[in-house]
Amino acid sequence: SAMAAASTEPKVAASEAHGDAETEVQKWLECAECRFPLVRAEELIAERCTVRTDVAWCYELDVFDQQVSCYSATNAHDHRFDVVRVDAPSALTRSILQEGEATAEFSWFPGFAWSMAHCANCYCHLGWAFEAETAQEEPDPASKPEVAFFGLVLTKMREHQRLEEEVTQLFEQRAARGAAAARPRSGATSPRRELRDGLISLVQTIQQTFRHFPLDEAMLTSLDETQRMLTRHRRIP
Repeated sequence: SAMAAASTEPKVAASEAHGDAETEVQKWLECAECRFPLVRAEELIAERCTVRTDVAWCYELDVFDQQVSCYSATNAHDHRFDVVRVDAPSALTRSILQEGEATAEFSWFPGFAWSMAHCANCYCHLGWAFEAETAQEEPDPASKPEVAFFGLVLTKMREHQRLEEEVTQLFEQRAARGAAAARPRSGATSPRRELRDGLISLVQTIQQTFRHFPLDEAMLTSLDETQRMLTRHRRIP
């Protein structure tokens, strides 16, 4: 497997640890960077999708003992990625964030435009969000196309099993942190906060500027690390 499977306790052990009541153990693909649960096994899209055959090809891979279609794809900078398709509606905002305007340039999946996809917890780059191409020359911003699916890089994730209540708690904690960060603060904004917010905005602008090009992996990693660092310390006065 392209992903390292983390060792977990069996379902029986989980039940014993929580008394007589049986606790459900869920299979998740987690962020390799922060171990935040991203995608449930049942959210993986097993069906094959048409690809641009000069830069991508499809193969089968066992993930959590089920066969899913994976795609080996090369970007404009000749970097190859192995990705799986993931159901977007369930993962979007809960654990994966979509960012930037979509572009169809050098898309691996004909008929779909791509934008960036990040971990909602640590903002690490995970892959790309794909939405159906629009035929309008000037699309209406009010009717932005919905993300159809994510294409997530296998090496950016790890297989793991977690108790259902543990996953729920992690999602609630992330939501609480997001609400606290967005809450207006009394008093004037400190110079440090203004500088930090300005740097975050600058990084986002750079990502937007290069949205029409699948970025070089080194540049992409550098931008991700910078934004994660700034976002992580954003709550500091």
